[in-house]
Amino acid sequence: MLDNAFSLSVQFSRLGTVMPDPKHSGERLGYDGLYKMVKKVAASATTEELKPHHFRHSFGNTITRAGVDPLYGKELMGIKTDKVYRRYTQGSLKQAAAQAYLRAIGEDEGDDQI
Repeated sequence: MLDNAFSLSVQFSRLGTVMPDPKHSGERLGYDGLYKMVKKVAASATTEELKPHHFRHSFGNTITRAGVDPLYGKELMGIKTDKVYRRYTQGSLKQAAAQAYLRAIGEDEGDDQI
């Protein structure tokens, strides 16, 4: 479901527009509307702790794992400093460190995620 939402977002951005608010035809979806939608999805998925800001961290980790240059990653996320970018991509750094350790001791599981 999140992949579909991301795909729609990319398609809208290529058209030079933003995803519309379903309740306010033609208007931009605001934070409150997004928050309510995320909470509704989280409740149905029994993941109550999900908040819209988690998507920012997920996006940062996804583009970092995909090998996007940090300079471009910061631009895509609207981040100005390396320190803030590292905070958003900390999960992928920890995963890469754990995989490097497993490779070093000969227990690498290949492409399996930790």
